[in-house]
Amino acid sequence: MADLTPDAALRHLVGWGLVGGPTEPLALGSEPGLGSLAEFHQVPGVVLAAVDGGAVTDLDPTLVDDLTARHLRLLHRTLAVEADLVVVARRLAETGVDIRVLKGGATAHLDYADPALRLTSDVDLLVRDEDLDVATEAVADLVDRGATVPDRRAWWTERYGKDRTLTLRSGGELDLHRMTAPGFHGLVEHHDWFADPDSFSIAGTELSAPSVADRFVHAVAHAGYTDHVRYHSIRDVPVLLEAVGDRWRDEVERRRHWRGLLARGVDVVWARLELAPHPLREWAARVEPDRRERFALRTYELPGSRQHWGGVAAVGPWRWPGLLAAIALPS
Repeated sequence: MADLTPDAALRHLVGWGLVGGPTEPLALGSEPGLGSLAEFHQVPGVVLAAVDGGAVTDLDPTLVDDLTARHLRLLHRTLAVEADLVVVARRLAETGVDIRVLKGGATAHLDYADPALRLTSDVDLLVRDEDLDVATEAVADLVDRGATVPDRRAWWTERYGKDRTLTLRSGGELDLHRMTAPGFHGLVEHHDWFADPDSFSIAGTELSAPSVADRFVHAVAHAGYTDHVRYHSIRDVPVLLEAVGDRWRDEVERRRHWRGLLARGVDVVWARLELAPHPLREWAARVEPDRRERFALRTYELPGSRQHWGGVAAVGPWRWPGLLAAIALPS
């Protein structure tokens, strides 16, 4: 195909084997730019697996070598992230802090046939509100304070923030989440993400993640609010959709305040991966967010921390000065 773009080729390859993904092999040959784009989206291993699975009819061997080198480089980084995860998890366990591993750190081991196909670049852990300070103090000696960007204000993170980001001495990054979404959606969410955990282990260390249904909902929501969606992340949605099966309907329906966010996440995934029609996509097309959520969703289109402005729809007016002042005038 003379007019094939690197993104179109990558979309075909990362969608291969997914629910609603392409089923006809692509004549690819040598595609300049495919390797670098696959590395940006952290999916060179997924591309190689698709090639092995018959997703293309022709591929330049030098491109395979390039993708292999890029995958190994990213895999080394992911292994370093997992080493950080083990060290931090052990430290928090010693302190008595209960955690749930979020996003790629969990889905790679619980939802992918081969963990090497779901790469990740940082450690994401969910802690309970009351444990955020305890967890922060427990890992203090592991943190590079000079490289860590401080909270806009510590009390603001503890009341309104989604997470606290810490740069580790290893060079890795640790996100201690107290909410699973920013702004309005995090503040109105009262779901127990610690219930019914799934377990896995790395290097003999037992770890817990939210249930498969919660991992599915979180993956969809993440696609809806983030402004830097990459293929390695949005692939989680069809992977987890297959895992939850017909339960998806109950999961999205019972998150009343999240329906608009989840519908947006579904739209993003289906548009980026160009998946075939599915009842979940039809559900998303029928969703009509209420006025508060419509306002909150518009803030997700703003850059950076401005997405937190949607929090005013979730808290009383007497809390607006505290919520907004630290966003506009951080310490």
